[in-house]
Amino acid sequence: MVLCIDIGNTNAVIGMYDDVKLIKNYRSNKITKSNFLNFLDGIDYENKVNKVMISSVNINVNDAVTNIIKEVLNIDPIFIKYNSNLGLVNKLKAPEELGADLLIGGF
Repeated sequence: MVLCIDIGNTNAVIGMYDDVKLIKNYRSNKITKSNFLNFLDGIDYENKVNKVMISSVNINVNDAVTNIIKEVLNIDPIFIKYNSNLGLVNKLKAPEELGADLLIGGF
């Protein structure tokens, strides 16, 4: 399973995928350990989540979210940026203008 998190300036969206099937999603104005555990409730996730991918424009919360992921899932999340090697070719004239949220959407 892959856990995807999109952290924006005002909201965060979490989605759990089993292959290409979205199992569950959640939107909140903040990711805390409590609401992350609530999101995981009802999902048989233990030892099944093998990757956590995060796109974030709010660098002020990245460390806190990383700590929650490590504590709960024991996984180092991957922060996606415009230059992340996902096997996609970014042909924009200014590649750094591609948002990580759009890059993950193409993945």
